[in-house]
Amino acid sequence: MTRLPLRHSPIGRTIPPQPSEATRKLLKDLLEQDDGWHLRGGWNAWLGGARYETTSISTLSRDQRIAACAWLRQQRHSLYRAVVDDAAAQAPEGWIEAQPLYRALERRSNARPTDSL
Repeated sequence: MTRLPLRHSPIGRTIPPQPSEATRKLLKDLLEQDDGWHLRGGWNAWLGGARYETTSISTLSRDQRIAACAWLRQQRHSLYRAVVDDAAAQAPEGWIEAQPLYRALERRSNARPTDSL
């Protein structure tokens, strides 16, 4: 059996291991607001300083909101290290879940389609 090498997407959403002050501010501002998300295709350019508007979470599909919550949970330690500017820090229990963006994504993901009518 031939195994193909894993391919890494150039449009993946990552947190830089040593973010600049500007990147830290972007991430902090993103987590502290409750209606904007950056889709994967523009994430790295946005972190690099390009002007990309956030996508309203109300326009995301339920699957996209659930995936965003999962990604935030997966990246909680990297996000925390970037926001507090401490390369050795670990996110405290419940930190990501307390962020306004996460709470809004989770709240909208649990809403039934008729809840917004």
